[in-house]
Amino acid sequence: LVVVYFFTNKPLPSPADQSSVANKTGSRTVPTLRFVIVITRHGNRAPFYTYPSSSYRANNTRVWPYGRGQLTHNGRIQLYKLGAKFRSMYNGFLDQHYYPDNFKAFSTPSDRSQQSAQLFLAGLFPPT
Repeated sequence: LVVVYFFTNKPLPSPADQSSVANKTGSRTVPTLRFVIVITRHGNRAPFYTYPSSSYRANNTRVWPYGRGQLTHNGRIQLYKLGAKFRSMYNGFLDQHYYPDNFKAFSTPSDRSQQSAQLFLAGLFPPT
């Protein structure tokens, strides 16, 4: 489970300024938005165990190149795209660059959850 918190220390604009401050590019961005909490699961992962009759054994590195229980290629893409989707939805709320004082991300200690959080953040704050 990945938990991501977004917050801002920016003051709310006065009602007279709201129409000029609002960024129309983010579908969920409104001048009154103060805080967003996102809770998501990790992306698609390889199995830990498979049925004895399965042709895709859990330890088969040709099928699961990143190992048992780790994110698959598609799982990695899922989380990156999810971060990019949130960027498009909250573009006016988020800064263009990552600032640790304005943003916190938390994850469980499992490899797949930490990697999911990293990929989500890479989509949310792409290189500029």
